[in-house]
Amino acid sequence: MKETELLGKLMPGHPDIFPIIENIREKYSIPPVDLEDDIDEILLTRDDIDWDAVKQDIDAQVKNIQFFDEKETAYIQTLQKLTGTPFDFPELADLPDEIRENLKKLISVLLQPYALSLTLLEEKTYKPVAEMIFEYLLTGKTRDVPEEWFGKVFTGDMFGKKIVIAMAGEGTNPKLIAEQLKSEITKTFGKYKLDVTETHVATAEYLAMKLQGDSLKRLVEKYEEKHPSEFPTDKNSKAYKQTKATHREMMKKRLQRLKDFVRKL
Repeated sequence: MKETELLGKLMPGHPDIFPIIENIREKYSIPPVDLEDDIDEILLTRDDIDWDAVKQDIDAQVKNIQFFDEKETAYIQTLQKLTGTPFDFPELADLPDEIRENLKKLISVLLQPYALSLTLLEEKTYKPVAEMIFEYLLTGKTRDVPEEWFGKVFTGDMFGKKIVIAMAGEGTNPKLIAEQLKSEITKTFGKYKLDVTETHVATAEYLAMKLQGDSLKRLVEKYEEKHPSEFPTDKNSKAYKQTKATHREMMKKRLQRLKDFVRKL
């Protein structure tokens, strides 16, 4: 993505990033690196620098960067407190044990997507920024920012079922995120086989009647009212009775196929 490359090249000059680079460079006596320099030769002459300490220092300083405004920061802090609590709220103490435990489970389930967003915040924001600074100080090279900064598609869990989630912002390329979403859906659930057909729609009326208590006999009668040409005109004939019996079996199979399809859908 050109977007990730663009921001990656600009990152060393960012007003929150540049002071960290300068501070670390001065603190550990790290000379600037020109891209035309021989990186291997430079690295061999830098064995006096405690790179582990450098990395830890960068991590600590990056954690102090305010990537978000006051409202967003307060929201994140609230989530951090909630996801780290056992939910033993005093207000729940007087409830029966079963209800209290079920409420705690429900709260935990509802917080799952937000807990995931906190993980993404750490893994896709603070961590890559620290790694970019470290790499830049070490080699003078910039790396692309994570694609997740422009949107992310991933598979999560909701009430015990897999779901595919797409996260997009104002800078997200709609075409790219749509392609990622399609790919993730196929990877998670397999090739899409749930196209609704005209037969499904036509059968839905009869399935609704069945679900409301109508008999199979009444369903076939309804079908005959709509498709009289499919039935012999002489209702006392053997052919008519056979046709009715055939349509009853057809209706049973149509209803079952639609029920199976709707469950998957």
